Amino acid sequence: DSFLNCDEGRETMGKVGVYSQKDVGDWLEEQLRQRIKQPDIADTLHKFVESDDPVLPSSSTEVDESISEQSITNTFPLPIPGELRAVDVCGETTIKVTGEGQSIDWLGYGLKMDIPPGALPADDNCTIAIKAITSGQFSIPQHSEVVSSYYWIYSPRKFLKPVDVQLQHCARLSSEEDCSQMQFIIARCDQKELPYKFSIKNGVFSPNNRQGLISLANFSIIAIIRNAFSFTLLEPPDDIPRPLNNCYYVFKVFSRKLSSQNTWQFDIIITKDIEPYLKAIDSKYCSDSSSWIEDIP
Repeated sequence: DSFLNCDEGRETMGKVGVYSQKDVGDWLEEQLRQRIKQPDIADTLHKFVESDDPVLPSSSTEVDESISEQSITNTFPLPIPGELRAVDVCGETTIKVTGEGQSIDWLGYGLKMDIPPGALPADDNCTIAIKAITSGQFSIPQHSEVVSSYYWIYSPRKFLKPVDVQLQHCARLSSEEDCSQMQFIIARCDQKELPYKFSIKNGVFSPNNRQGLISLANFSIIAIIRNAFSFTLLEPPDDIPRPLNNCYYVFKVFSRKLSSQNTWQFDIIITKDIEPYLKAIDSKYCSDSSSWIEDIP
């Protein structure tokens, strides 16, 4: 029996336009036809939903041994609302979590998550999808600059308790005043029009620490910003962009010997010292290059 089969559950489903078995069937039929490309199954489902006394064909209750669990998973992918558009993804992963809670450290991509026990029901589990993004069509708050990578986090379950999320940033924080200039930004990925628009959320930042912490129960696109005028005495006009001071940068030199002639080519790149950015650069040049990294004050 579903927890939605009660007055509160039916009220919740009604808010998204689902009032009956037919509404659910219509949604599934649409997904089968348009997204999963299974018109025969969609036809069977349509007849089942529209019939006065809906009963599945007896053959459908028999197990077809030729169909494995993996093939079913591939045929019916989990619908992810608000798929990402117009972004550059440099890394992605999926992580299975349970109601027992766990700590997640996405090595090499600057993200950590601490899921407390009871965030999911004890007998429940789900798979979280995460993507690290270096750039995209993003509209961030005025007078600010992004000092982290963007991260897209998706969970098919809503957590019952907030989850602590830590992101790596490149800002130099030497005092509490510096920390007060730091904030998180969050955007919904199901926006119909681009660019993605972010709202500001407060987080926890500490001096001499390259991690920002925020507690969330719902996920989407998340990043860290800093006031771009933190270290200026006079604020310039709105139409004059100003780069952020006091950040960690890396200076990378990639070298390769040109085969056609006895010369060397050097590519010099300066970028913010954030792990996903370095991953993206290395993947572009990794085939035949070497690199050295230096911190730039």
